[in-house]
Order: sequence, then structure tokens, then C-alpha cells
Amino acid sequence: MNKEAKFEYGEPSGAMEAKQERTDVTARLIDMAIAGDAFHAEWDDLCQADDQASIFLSRRYHEWIAKTNGTFRLLEVRKQSKLIGLMPLGFKTNWNAELGRFQTDLIMPGNLFWADYCGYLAHPDWEQEVSRVLGLAVRSLNWNRLYMENWDASEVRRDAFLSAFDTPAYKHKFLEISTPDGSANNLICPRLDLPDSFESYLSGLGRNSRQKLRRLMREFDDGDMVVRSGQQSDIKDIVLLWRERWAEEKGSKIDDYCQALAAALTAGILAGDMSFTVLISEGKMIGALCHYLDPLRKRALFFVGVRDMSLPSSNIGMLLHAIAIQAFIEKGWKTYDFLRGDEEYKFRLGAKAHDIIFVTVARDPITKMDFNDVSVTDVLSEIPQFIDSGALDAAKVAAKQVASVLAMAKQN
Repeated sequence: MNKEAKFEYGEPSGAMEAKQERTDVTARLIDMAIAGDAFHAEWDDLCQADDQASIFLSRRYHEWIAKTNGTFRLLEVRKQSKLIGLMPLGFKTNWNAELGRFQTDLIMPGNLFWADYCGYLAHPDWEQEVSRVLGLAVRSLNWNRLYMENWDASEVRRDAFLSAFDTPAYKHKFLEISTPDGSANNLICPRLDLPDSFESYLSGLGRNSRQKLRRLMREFDDGDMVVRSGQQSDIKDIVLLWRERWAEEKGSKIDDYCQALAAALTAGILAGDMSFTVLISEGKMIGALCHYLDPLRKRALFFVGVRDMSLPSSNIGMLLHAIAIQAFIEKGWKTYDFLRGDEEYKFRLGAKAHDIIFVTVARDPITKMDFNDVSVTDVLSEIPQFIDSGALDAAKVAAKQVASVLAMAKQN
């Protein structure tokens, strides 16, 4: 409920010691909805300064999330008055029938909006200090599990953050993520360093890949297909082609996926943070690639690709990637990021593997520090449903949990 609360570290030992040793470094949990323009400018500046940042940690990206779904806050770290660290945190609260109480899990809010990279921002001059303070600050919050999914960060940053949980009260586990059919590892993100010319790029490929791309480009130049930049009006056709490809696999959830994809594409194109490369044949879209754009780092991030599944050719995707890579090279961009998934074609196009991680941290339930006051509104809406269904004991427990965390918040 407390939308902008400066909190004291709630657990003894390491957390409190860190605050006493460095009184000029503080952490605070804030609500993005009430942060002003000055803070927005600080966020933008920090995102530019952090060499490990991506568009998925930008202010605009989280403004999109705020408009669509999820309850999240921002954990900021300041050195005196300077913003040197920022971690978006999502709060997901569910009823645990086995334990008979509500529990809050902390998640990366970007994962609610198709983000392939998550984590936090840290000024490079204070990277380790920011990471340690963020870890201790997260530890002092009330939660059951912390999910650091698609965490893209250096080992230095990871180790410093996770050191806060090297106590008997916590257990962390590294997980693997694969595509549903198991064909690709989604914690491997192939990236391509772009040279100064498209010819240099082709020369750096293996012989078979080089010959194939040259042939595809010749056929494109000699044929009647047209490539153009996409626009918002193309989103409907892109989503329809995506639906054709994934409808069987996604099943009853396909409508939800399509709605989320359309929202992400719309937000990206309207903000100017995304581009579409569209392939047209006989007046009809037969393929498209959608890229997030990071002009500061001259980095293109491949978000989603579609093609007309009724056509016999499976080379549409390779052709579109070649066209897009050529265009970004001509613009002077430096990186073509294929994002998650180690599908073979990405390496045939010259990419090198880049690893991210998925780690969970579980808190010992005996602490009962597993329900956060950020979720009070959500839980209050559940209590009448408990009463209506006759689950009066559950309603009483929920009411006591709300009263308890509100009392603690008031004390802080």
C-alpha cells in the first residue's frame, strides 16, 4: 500500500551492516506511477551509462508494462542523491492451500511483456556495490520466492547480488529453459558482431551459408518480390501469420498470445523502438521480421519472425535475415542480436553464443516473511470470494495477513 517507502533493511547481520558501513548508499522501493519527470530522466541516464543494459530495462519498456498488466515497483539505489542502481520487481501473490495463507513471489516484470533479457541497471563505476545493496534490499522485503528469469548480467554482477542469499534461510537453484519441443535452449542467445560491409559479413560465413545467401539474394534481386519497412497497419497480418504457425501448439491460449503479441508490436512501433521488415509477393505479405532497436548501442534485437506457412519455400526467413543484416550494416550498426534460443540457423548466419541464466531463490517458510504489502489490494479483493464460497477460515487468515503487513508498513 505504501507507494513510495524508504525502508530499513528488515533482517539482521549483513543487510544492516552494509547500511552502517556506507551511509551514503541507500535503497528505496518506489512506485513508477508517481515518479516524476526528474526521475524518468535519471532512469534514462542510468540506462545509457550501464554497458550491460538493454531496451528491456529501459523506462519506456516498463511504461508499456505498466499500461498492460502486472503489479510492479522499482527498487532504486542512490549514492547520496545520484541514482546508481535500479531494479524493476514484479509482485505476484497467490493462495497456498497447503500452508493456508497468501504468499508473494518476486518476478522480473519484463517477463510479463515478452522481454528476452531481464535484471537490473547498475552504474559501471559502482557495479559490485549496487549489486550487493540490491541483493540485501531484496532480502529485506517480504516474499516467498524470487525468480530471476532471463537474467543477462556479468558473473561479477550475478555473484555480488546472490551473495546476499548465502545464508541457511535461503536456497537458490539454477534452472534450464528449452522450447516446448526441446529443440532449442532458451538460455543461449546468439549474437552477431556486424562488420563494416555486407561483403565482409558474407566472407566471414562458412562456405555453404555464404553460397546459400548469395543465391537467395540473387533470386530476390531477379524476382518480383518486394521488401519494405513495415508500419502499424501491418501488425494485423503479422499476428495472423504468427497465429497460423503456433495455433496448434498454443491450443486454447492462442488468443491470449496473439493479443499480447499485438500489444507488444503496437507499443514498440508507436514508440519508435521497433522496426518491421516486410516481404511482399503479388501484393501479399509472405514474411516479416520484427526488431527492437537500440540506437545508442547500435544494436538490433530480433524479436519475432513470421512467414506464410502455405508456401513451399522455407528460405523466406533466411532471406529476410540477410536483408535485415545488410540494412543494419549499411546504417553502421554493430550488433545483430537473435535473442533467446540456440536454433541452428542463427549460427549458420554467423552468430556466437551468449549465455543468460534463470535462477530462483527460495526463502525458508519458517520465517513467515512471505507476504508483501504491495499485494494488499489484490488480497482484499479475494476475501469476499472466500466468504461467498464458505471458506471463512481462509478469509480470516487473509484478513490477519493484511492487518499484519499494514502494521509493519506503518512502523517503517
